[in-house]
Amino acid sequence: MTDGRPSFSTEQAETIAEREFGITGRAKLLASYADQNFLINGSNQKFVLKIANQFEKPEVLDMQNQAMRWVKGKTMYATPSPMAAKSGRDLVLIQSENASYWVRMVSFIPGSFWAEGTPAPEFWPALGQAQADLNLALIGFSHAAQNRELKWNLTQVPKLDFSVIKHPEKQALACFHRDRFNQWVTPHIEELTWAVVHNDANDHNVLMSADGQQPLGLIDFGDMDWAPRLCDLAITAAYGVLDQDEPLRILAQIVAGWHSVLPLTDLEWSCLWPMVCGRLAMSVRHSAESRAAEPENEYLAVTEAPAWRFLEKAKSWHPDFVERYLRAASNCLPSPQAIAFQIACLQHHYKPIMAVDWNRALSFPLDGSRPELLPGSADAQTWSEQVQSILDFAQAPVGIGGYAEKRTLYQSPLFHLSGKAREIHLGIDLFAPEHTPVYAPLPGKIHSLKINNNSQDYGGTLLVKFTWNGPALYALYGHLSHASLDHWQVGDTFEAGDTLGFLGNEKENGGWAPHLHFQLMFSDCGYEGDFPGVATQDEAAAWLDLCPDPRRLMNLPECLTASAFADKSKLRERRQSRLAANLSLSYSEPLYMVRGYGQYLYDEHGRAYLDCVNNVAHVGHCQKQVVLAGQKQMHTLNTNTRYLHHHILDLSDALCATLPGLDVCFLVNSGSEANDLAMRLARAFTGQQHFYCFEAAYHGHLSPLIDVSPYKCLGPGGLGLGPAVTMLPLPDTVRGAKAFSDPGAGAFYAQPALDILASAAKRGIRPAALIAESIPGCGGQLVLPQGYLAALYQAIHEQGGLVIADEVQTGLGRVGTHFWAFQQHGVIPDIVTIGKPLGNGHPVAAVVTRREIADAFANGMEYFNTFGGNPVSCAIALEVLKVIENESLQANALMVGEYLKEQFEALKNDLPQLADVRGTGLFLGLEWVHPDTLHPNPELASQVVEGMRHHQILLSTDGPHHNVTKIKPPMVFNLSNAESLVKLLRELLGIRKV
Repeated sequence: MTDGRPSFSTEQAETIAEREFGITGRAKLLASYADQNFLINGSNQKFVLKIANQFEKPEVLDMQNQAMRWVKGKTMYATPSPMAAKSGRDLVLIQSENASYWVRMVSFIPGSFWAEGTPAPEFWPALGQAQADLNLALIGFSHAAQNRELKWNLTQVPKLDFSVIKHPEKQALACFHRDRFNQWVTPHIEELTWAVVHNDANDHNVLMSADGQQPLGLIDFGDMDWAPRLCDLAITAAYGVLDQDEPLRILAQIVAGWHSVLPLTDLEWSCLWPMVCGRLAMSVRHSAESRAAEPENEYLAVTEAPAWRFLEKAKSWHPDFVERYLRAASNCLPSPQAIAFQIACLQHHYKPIMAVDWNRALSFPLDGSRPELLPGSADAQTWSEQVQSILDFAQAPVGIGGYAEKRTLYQSPLFHLSGKAREIHLGIDLFAPEHTPVYAPLPGKIHSLKINNNSQDYGGTLLVKFTWNGPALYALYGHLSHASLDHWQVGDTFEAGDTLGFLGNEKENGGWAPHLHFQLMFSDCGYEGDFPGVATQDEAAAWLDLCPDPRRLMNLPECLTASAFADKSKLRERRQSRLAANLSLSYSEPLYMVRGYGQYLYDEHGRAYLDCVNNVAHVGHCQKQVVLAGQKQMHTLNTNTRYLHHHILDLSDALCATLPGLDVCFLVNSGSEANDLAMRLARAFTGQQHFYCFEAAYHGHLSPLIDVSPYKCLGPGGLGLGPAVTMLPLPDTVRGAKAFSDPGAGAFYAQPALDILASAAKRGIRPAALIAESIPGCGGQLVLPQGYLAALYQAIHEQGGLVIADEVQTGLGRVGTHFWAFQQHGVIPDIVTIGKPLGNGHPVAAVVTRREIADAFANGMEYFNTFGGNPVSCAIALEVLKVIENESLQANALMVGEYLKEQFEALKNDLPQLADVRGTGLFLGLEWVHPDTLHPNPELASQVVEGMRHHQILLSTDGPHHNVTKIKPPMVFNLSNAESLVKLLRELLGIRKV
């Protein structure tokens, strides 16, 4: 045959198997595409004899064999194993009719193909997990033959010629999906993660358990190639969606399974759907070509008909929607656009959409909670009169129907898709008299326009695209008068505040009471003059992310719109019944946070809050590389330190490299554990029991640490300092006798502490250690004057004690000038403790000390911490250190911190209540006082925190008198964030920037 395909008989296959491999058995021809495969039933075992295409290169076959060996035992799948021939080689060259063919033997994987059974619901996520697991197993595999030309490589989609498809409509459909691939994938193809991929995990290559719940095995490594790793997910998913009643639901389950093992990046989320469709377009194209050459080969067309049916359906599913649908199933919302929208909203001011007094507006829920607002059986005109009567009675200029509201009033067939009701409202409704003008909140242009005349439709509709410093943003103005559209053409521009149209009456707006349906979208999803305004429950999360809450652009008070999420009061009731009363909540009205990303936290409504206080998320909430590092290691191994492992040593090396003079690490789970262990080390080395701590210090929640934490033990409910603890006074930068900038301030403020040390020594008290934060946090973010710590370190050392530098809050580059805060003082501690910022919130912490101190602790009693130093925690901490370095976060802390201090100093000049601006890097404090007496003003500090919360800025208070606003955000907090913080703080305090 001209295509090089072998044509051996079963008898010849049996002869080859016995002659070359020493395996005797009956042969059975198996279905195959370009080569020949025979099942050899041996006496005790089954094998597959694989005779390659005449034109297949031996190095490609070797790559397949090596890959099978590489993944053996490393993946959820059972996979074939190459069998050596009598000659000892994997590959044997045989002759037949003047042609040569490479032959090999592999083990047989028992089971039924996925295509031959009915998968159970559990199969789909398990399939995604197994395929991701295979790709994890292939990490690090390479071969000289991996960069080959293969027509089944998904990166070839842009080059596909569909002229071989003779049916005009089918050809156009295939071209549509190729063009969509070119738009969404091709520009970014090189940015994706490339690897050697299996490239063909279809329903005829995946083996399934008898109960249909699990994928058991994977065969046929013949299409292995170098390609974006995402291709493997797209290919598997492409075959999973065929002939499914709800293909997107199946797709989402497969993707969720993959994502749980190998998390997708934002770019991969964006590219996945066009790649799934691209694979099927490629399949029908190659099938058409092969059928033309071999019309009798049924295997070639095995998936063609289902693929065509799916491609027709898929045409109407826009990538922007499908991406969010898939993200929702994997708990990966909000999308990057939704996050960017929230950020951009903090930086803009908007013109009103209606010229009304929103303070007089009436909440107008259409969720059934107020039946008098619903049309019921009334005709459109009667309902319009009813609505206006309600507004008149309330003396309200406008009634507001809520975003994300669940509504049951939609009866038109337009609102029922595939038996599912569309009932989740994607915009906001403004009920007002007909002819009420509506305006543009931002400048923009007319994107499309249309009169939608169906019952319960939009009537006159404008789709506009805004111009602003944020993600692409469209808006739908629905239920306008028909005459409103006469003034516009596509492409016309407008300015913020311009009139866009007027409300239509019930005869021209789809039969509704006069109102505006205002809806925002990040994409037009291919619609012109129309867009879904209501979603089904199962698609709601995707549509609500694609269509963000428009209140930001409408200047609406939050109390006027309905919430689609859990009642916070019920959450508080549950919390009070199940959790301890002394587990506090922030803010007088607690926040319900559902997601974090970078320097932002998001509440149940998707509102972005700029996080200026949660330092534990050191390199940013949910930092991708850190999350992936943890997930990868969780998938591989998590155990204790009684076994050798490289991660704990790599992490210890990395930490010691930043701490010259300290060379032994202990890995623990929290700052509290770290400080507790540090105190044990000090006792063991010195033989002493007495500890010194600073006034207002806090070192952790364990009992020995409460004893050295005056912030707790001398506060409400405290029992006082421990019996072997002495507190040292802190300097007071506001009310002290000497300015911190004075060259002698350090010695001056150290003297009272030195006197206490000397007095104790005279009484025979010798220190185990001084435990001290390098910048006292609960002490009020207090940067100690130069010379202060040096004097105390020296005095403690002279008395034979150690110094424990508590760097739980201040370490890892946060202070900007140095990696550790103690380095700012030119001192060297004996022990350094590091807390959960090391794990970006994951429970990992460290104690670093000298060998002689560690040796003294090794007194015969084993030290064992079940989770301390486990491979997962160490992998996460190592990634945190890499991110700090790779993203120059220490330099960022210095730059942003200096800007903030400069701006706060300017604010201080305008505001006498602000007595002190202090800190370094991204560890700052603002001390509030009564200016006439300089007495602490905790009430104002609390008001600042509460006020900024309503500006969606998260702050907190600290200090001995709770009058210090602390600022210690994730280290990705940038200059733009700092500008927003300063601007909104000035607005809150009524200070204009000159």
